Amino acid sequence: MDSIKLSSNGPKSDLWELIKESDGRRIQLDDLVFTKDDHCYRVTGGYPPRHSGSTGRVYLQSLPDELEGEPTYNRELFPSVVGLMWSRIKRQ
Repeated sequence: MDSIKLSSNGPKSDLWELIKESDGRRIQLDDLVFTKDDHCYRVTGGYPPRHSGSTGRVYLQSLPDELEGEPTYNRELFPSVVGLMWSRIKRQ
């Protein structure tokens, strides 16, 4: 499966990929990631930074908890919350 790659908007758009902060590993759709308090989520997408002061966002889905009977839910978080970051690949 390919890693998550997106382009930012605009005539001189950048191509970005989502990577793991600790080792630079490319993140793919449906990869599992953890928050600092050990909540596990599945990566479902996101969007790269829109300007120099932004970190972009990642879209996550919780895993179902069969023991508690809790349904899944979706979240939109800063990438650093789950140890990820957007990395610029090239300017198009």
